[in-house]
Amino acid sequence: MYPARLISVRVFFLLSLFIPLTAQTQVYYYEINEAVEKLYGLSEELKLKEARAFSAKVKKEQPGNLLLYHIDNYADFYEIFISEEEHIYEKYSAFKEERLKQLKKGDASSPYYLFSQAEVLLQWALVDLKFKNYVSALYAIHKATTLLEENKRKFPEFIWSDKSLSVIHAIVGTIPDLYKKPLSWISSFEGTIEQGYREICDMTCSVETSNVFYKEVYVIKALIELHLVDDKMAAWSTVSQTLLDEKSTPLLQFILANVAHRTYHNDIALSILRKRKKEEEIPFFYLDYLQGAYALNNLEDDADIHLLSYVHHFKGKNYIKDAYLKLAWHAYAVKHDEALFYSYLNQIKVNGESITDEDKYALEIAEKGALPNRTFLRSRLLFDGGYFERSYRELMDIEKHVKVEDQNEFMYRKSRILFEKKQYVESITGFRTIINQAERSYDFYVTALFYTGLSYERMGEIDKAISFYELVLKQDSGAYKTSLHQKAKAGLMRLRS
Repeated sequence: MYPARLISVRVFFLLSLFIPLTAQTQVYYYEINEAVEKLYGLSEELKLKEARAFSAKVKKEQPGNLLLYHIDNYADFYEIFISEEEHIYEKYSAFKEERLKQLKKGDASSPYYLFSQAEVLLQWALVDLKFKNYVSALYAIHKATTLLEENKRKFPEFIWSDKSLSVIHAIVGTIPDLYKKPLSWISSFEGTIEQGYREICDMTCSVETSNVFYKEVYVIKALIELHLVDDKMAAWSTVSQTLLDEKSTPLLQFILANVAHRTYHNDIALSILRKRKKEEEIPFFYLDYLQGAYALNNLEDDADIHLLSYVHHFKGKNYIKDAYLKLAWHAYAVKHDEALFYSYLNQIKVNGESITDEDKYALEIAEKGALPNRTFLRSRLLFDGGYFERSYRELMDIEKHVKVEDQNEFMYRKSRILFEKKQYVESITGFRTIINQAERSYDFYVTALFYTGLSYERMGEIDKAISFYELVLKQDSGAYKTSLHQKAKAGLMRLRS
């Protein structure tokens, strides 16, 4: 008879031979290495099938490297955000909690432990916002902010916490007071534009270009400069000096072209988009939309080809109505075809959704069904492309023949050009004329309020600028109300910080 103790020891030894060693001794860690960099690059290039296959392979070779789960999320985020297709959103939503579960297996003493979880949460918040799941998005933003702020306290030398915190702090500063109280029930969101901008600027002084996330820092900096700080020159300088010579990926083309256009480098934006090879595994039809829109701003004959590609192939919801409006404008402003103009106007009513300001405006124009003044339209399109002298000449050719009912629009377009030419005194005179005749055109009235405030801000007359920004926030309707409110709020935060 064998002693019971001896039997139990032998049984334990035999069982241990059949239990995988990795299950007992697996060490989890967060490491940025060549494989992680390659995986990140494949996602950025939208080679998503290859990225997912490569990720599966590397996880077998580096089963403990949890950073792979963080980078995995980029592929899903890009595909959902670009496609805007509900079934893709639902398909990949199942992976969110599993990734977060994996990331929580790591060492809490690593600065990447909280950082990676927060980044995944923020990417899903952006996706949830796009699909109007606002409660889920706000909760994810709250959770991510909490994690990042805790990470910053625990690891003050770890600069990457500020990458996303800078955006959160800057955007919180633009939230209208009307929405702050409801948001306070969910989270104590705090921050200012100045705080966010300072955080991202500090990062650019210390970020290493060898780090896989470094391009995101410069993209964030440029977007804050462009949309919140109101410094177009700084935004263009940020991307042109740091990203313009980078390997051209669809996502980088989108950022560069967008910033170039919005900073009045439309020819460069078109050049960037024309170099596109259209080899994305996930078709990035929004780039067709941008190319068509920017070509229209130069009154090019073939602008409609790219816009038609967008409306015929894109299966998402946004900018469809706006693309049809741009097709209508092209038909009339470039092709002199009134029948085609009305045909496209009718398409606005039955296609796409009215979620963005641009799509809402397109539907409003379609429902009015009025043929625009062709000269005003051409001037507007050129102006939006930054071709100010050409835009001004279009207006001056008809200055002596403007009808009484068109005087407000003529004055508005002329004043906008004068503003961009930094002739602020003259632009304010024009905008005030519109403000004094608000009943003629409420849409021009609200925009004139904002640009009067911005003109005063540029001139250093702070009190007057603040008073006009406050007037903008009191308006509860009009085209581009949402974006004008955000811009006015950003102006107030700049001046009061």
